[in-house]
Amino acid sequence: MNVTRTAVALLALAAFVLVGGCGGDPAFTAGKVYLQQKDYENAVEQLKTAIKNAPDHWEPHMWLGRTYAETDRLEEASEHLHLALGLAPDEKAVAECRNAISYFTQMFRNEGNNKMEAAQYEMALAEYEKAIVIDPHNANSLVNLGAAYQNIGDYDAAIAAYEEAQQLEPENDDILGYLLDAYSFKAGSLASPGVEDYEGAIDYYERIEGVAPDFPDLLFNLGNMHYLSEHWRKAIDYFEKHLNEDPEDTDALSRVYYSYWKLAEQIWDLDEVLATEYYEKVIEAVIKLIDVDDTISYHRMLVRIYNKLDRPEEAQAELEQIRMLLETGE
Repeated sequence: MNVTRTAVALLALAAFVLVGGCGGDPAFTAGKVYLQQKDYENAVEQLKTAIKNAPDHWEPHMWLGRTYAETDRLEEASEHLHLALGLAPDEKAVAECRNAISYFTQMFRNEGNNKMEAAQYEMALAEYEKAIVIDPHNANSLVNLGAAYQNIGDYDAAIAAYEEAQQLEPENDDILGYLLDAYSFKAGSLASPGVEDYEGAIDYYERIEGVAPDFPDLLFNLGNMHYLSEHWRKAIDYFEKHLNEDPEDTDALSRVYYSYWKLAEQIWDLDEVLATEYYEKVIEAVIKLIDVDDTISYHRMLVRIYNKLDRPEEAQAELEQIRMLLETGE
């Protein structure tokens, strides 16, 4: 009984071979059958034979690529799928090759997306990397990879993935948005306590400035990095631009007055006229701060400056304001 069944199966296979593709090559047809049966070892052997028989034919390469993809031999899968695409003789064959590449790429991306939703970012990375091996020029896979790296705090790797994606699709605004966010996170990490690499943070904020000068909080952040680096003039420039948009930002106003004060102190003995101009800027900023939030420390700063400028009446008026605030408990 077993012999009879085997004979019938062989006859069926022989009939299929006669009508199969690739010029009716038995090895090609057998390879496809073995793949459908998930007998990958024999599928690989037969499809390699088919390629030897017709090295310039696209179909054996495509089916061998599919076989390798299903067994996680992804570099070999990519090689043969893309060889098939290059050899495809017409639009129908090209579409079939592209569909095979897209199928496996999307399969791994879907697995990566599932891992991302489960906050399993390292496992998501592995799946996205598989997708990229299958199709290295898929911008969406690179964006997914960047997002996974960003979620584990590896901003350098995230930026590299986004930049590569942007090179593939330079007009894609969504990719640019992901890249700019990654620049911002990287800058923030460099400026964080314990790292305090303000110069490095400036570099990333300037990258944002070069392509998206209206990026949220960019002007303040650039001003603050220069402020923390004691680049007083540049800090003032960025803070004043920021204050044109948000004139009551007390953090920016306080940094502006301090920056002008530092400049004035540095040059008082060298250029009293210019230093006086800087002190006037301090006074202007402090008065704005008082309008928003009247505190004793601001009046004390004004007393100090008025005394420096030999303006005793104004200094006395500020002392009176301090006395009143102390009496009212403010």
